[in-house]
Amino acid sequence: MKTRTAWSLYGLLVALRLALAIFGTGYIHPDEYFQGPEAALSDQLQAVKTWEFDPTSPCRSMASVKLFNLPVVLLKWLSEERVDGWTLFITQRLTSFALSILVDCCLAALLYSSSRSIKLNEGRASTALLLYASSGATLSFALRSLTNNVEAAILCVCFVLVQQLHREVEQWNTITGQDRSLSFWSAISSLLGFLVALGTFSRFTFVVFAAPLGVYYIGLVWRLSGLATARTTVADNEDVSMTPASLRRPLKALILLSDSLNGLLLCSLAHVLYDTVYYRLVIQKAAHAASGSATQYVSLSLLFERMGITPVLNRLANLSSWPLTVAPWNALRYNMREENLAQHGLHPRWLHVGVNAPMIVGSAALWLGCCTAMVKQLGSFGPARRQRATEQEQASFPLGMLSLCTIALCLAILSSQPHQEPRFLLPLVAPAILLVVLGSDSGDEDDSNGPSSSTAEGKPQRKLRSSRSLLRPILMTLHLLQAAGMVIFFSLAHQGGVAPALLRVGEEVHLLQDHLVQATNATAGPTVSSSSSSDWFPDSEGKTGPVQVDIHFWRAFMPPRHLLALPLPAEGSNGDHVQVRVSVHDHSSQADPLLEIQRLHEEAASAEHHQLLVAPAWALDPLVPTLEGRGRLEHLASFSPHLDADHLGEAWELIKARYERAMVRRGLVGVGWMQRGTAAFEALRGGLALQVMRVSSTGAVTQNVEQ
Repeated sequence: MKTRTAWSLYGLLVALRLALAIFGTGYIHPDEYFQGPEAALSDQLQAVKTWEFDPTSPCRSMASVKLFNLPVVLLKWLSEERVDGWTLFITQRLTSFALSILVDCCLAALLYSSSRSIKLNEGRASTALLLYASSGATLSFALRSLTNNVEAAILCVCFVLVQQLHREVEQWNTITGQDRSLSFWSAISSLLGFLVALGTFSRFTFVVFAAPLGVYYIGLVWRLSGLATARTTVADNEDVSMTPASLRRPLKALILLSDSLNGLLLCSLAHVLYDTVYYRLVIQKAAHAASGSATQYVSLSLLFERMGITPVLNRLANLSSWPLTVAPWNALRYNMREENLAQHGLHPRWLHVGVNAPMIVGSAALWLGCCTAMVKQLGSFGPARRQRATEQEQASFPLGMLSLCTIALCLAILSSQPHQEPRFLLPLVAPAILLVVLGSDSGDEDDSNGPSSSTAEGKPQRKLRSSRSLLRPILMTLHLLQAAGMVIFFSLAHQGGVAPALLRVGEEVHLLQDHLVQATNATAGPTVSSSSSSDWFPDSEGKTGPVQVDIHFWRAFMPPRHLLALPLPAEGSNGDHVQVRVSVHDHSSQADPLLEIQRLHEEAASAEHHQLLVAPAWALDPLVPTLEGRGRLEHLASFSPHLDADHLGEAWELIKARYERAMVRRGLVGVGWMQRGTAAFEALRGGLALQVMRVSSTGAVTQNVEQ
């Protein structure tokens, strides 16, 4: 493929990635919200902190969560007016999109200097970028606020930094490069150590992914220490040092290694101090709230702003009496206990290798190519291969071997755990692509170095290239087909109605809030008009509040509350001043949510009370016979596609029933395929939908559900 054509295709794929980031409302896993923006905004908006943020033993670093969700946190903090849910949603998606672009840049940087041939490097880089940009994992998982994506981006940056350090070691023998190498080495090493700590506090498994790079970095330190020691001895022409000769190189290695250790310790200390203070303040706030005392500050910025510098210093002086919070250590201890993992699901040990890796790497075909490249890389360990290797090859950065070691080590360690999810392997996408690209054109690299010295050796290479040219279209077709399937399923359909439903409910609640505020402030008589009330709450027209709105999610993933964009009550208040009080209830797989809805309605009989039920269409149809004497449902909105992988059978039965009703209602029995196709499409759209219903506990038993 021509370079210009490849870059044009890459640009189209990046545009598709951006469109899916903004408009793809698929909900892959609750952790994409609850380990990221939901927790990061919990001090600014009404949100939920999951068990991982238990202040007594947190498994997640709040410093890391806020850092990698900094755009959405700053957006809310700097905004003078109310921030709507759509703005928050798009901001966090664009943040994930930016991280994926960072991976693109790292792949290009690694491959543009992978050989002596500029043309070969350009071909490798364009191939890798096309593979990554067209990967189903990139177009779905990488666009979510998953900590695994943070882990993947940091790992790629570490690959680039280690490659730069390797280059510095190889250039050390030049006279002009001596001073630059030391200063540049120090800066890059410090940054490398900082990033290792940053990745570890993001996810404790980052240590496993970065281990091969760490071992190779230590080898570079030892090589550079030997070169530096020899250079110093030759330059001095005499030994004026009091250090024994046997200790000079180890001491030099420790000095060189100290740069990365400084960055590692600095970043780790910052995370530990922030987390210790933050979670301790959370505990103190909960204790004061339980005792009825004045509310304490949880926000560190408010702590410094509203307290004088002396109280702040006194409180920080007591830090030594607080147990330090080391979130990665807590997470490691939690995951070492199988009874803890059983709460999240136990899987067979082969799941990562047999199912998750082919899914995440890009396709089963690409995973097969990765395994083939692994065999090729292992062949380079043989004595014959080392004997044939040129000096230039021996001095080159072993990108393929490091990618192989990263994949093999991570699969071995992660597969030893009984809880295995596909997203855990997201950091392996880039190393796998590097391995495939470097392994697939090894013959091309040999050709670029010159003609073969043996005709007998050239024939097998030509046959191998011929077979690869035949297989590549087949493998790429499979790769693109699986990517398309993953985009449709994960980016668009899977739980795809939850986020739009929350955003729409938030809009209606804010519209109701604005109406009630203006109605309350309208004291100038009939000449002062308030804004129109929400169409979802017509009974509130002319009312001044307060109004209670209960939102019940049933048979769907956990709803991320921050998308409602509801502010926290003012400090020291109990929320009485709020015109609209909103409560979100997650009924998950409860058999019948109407019992809880009826109880809440009876308890709130003294105030105007609205009940909204958000549930998939397949769950609402069986609910109709149980409504007798308990109320009615009125359809407000429908959001599709919404597919629940755990209830495909129920959804399919509903789609068939809707299709049969549509055929009978329209008198289409026995008509052509076009009319049948239209009816099937309408049944499919209605059956794969998340519906928002208004629940009333009084009145006739009716149902106004979208058919």
